[in-house]
Amino acid sequence: KGAAAAFDTQRWADLSRPGPPPEAGELITLGFDGARHHDATALIGTHIATGRQFDVGIWELDPDDPVAEVDVDDVEATLAQAFGTYNVWRMYPDPYWWEDHVAAWQGRWGEKTVVPWWTNRRKQMAFALRAYRTAMDTGELTHDGSDVFARHIGNARRAEIQVKDDDGKRMWVIRKEHGESPKKIDAAMAGCLSWEARRDALAAGVLNAPEKPDRTLQLH
Repeated sequence: KGAAAAFDTQRWADLSRPGPPPEAGELITLGFDGARHHDATALIGTHIATGRQFDVGIWELDPDDPVAEVDVDDVEATLAQAFGTYNVWRMYPDPYWWEDHVAAWQGRWGEKTVVPWWTNRRKQMAFALRAYRTAMDTGELTHDGSDVFARHIGNARRAEIQVKDDDGKRMWVIRKEHGESPKKIDAAMAGCLSWEARRDALAAGVLNAPEKPDRTLQLH
């Protein structure tokens, strides 16, 4: 309670680049996070060449409906459309609550393309979030101006962990303001996963090779 905001909302607003999503066939990455019940679910894309993120799909439930459940068919259809439209180099989904679906997505689009990324690995998550925040600070990252995406970014609070960086400073992960808060952060988490996938794409040199990208890069 009372934790500091994870991201600078004014900086996020400054990074807004409204407009259509990338053209069909463009190289992108995807990040996916959410729950089937009691939470939001989000699918965020990142155009690898430009670093512009875009709202592929964000599903929010009625907080007053205790049995509300995300429309799984709509999630599946949206994901299939994204894979059918773009050249998806890598998708990082947090499998929690979606294990069977993630396994099915791996079967459909390949285990080297759909790679589970568990967000409860606090050290890895902290370093991914630091890189995400740095990309905002430097302006390497821009986004499509989605209001819902911006709201989730603004809702994210810092939670310090015991892991320290190279300078001896404690690192942090993100959480909601409290466990039962209706202020969701799933798009912020999905955005971070999508950005992490872009970082791995750049490390693999996908923009340097005209041939089909090699998807064998290991998670760090």
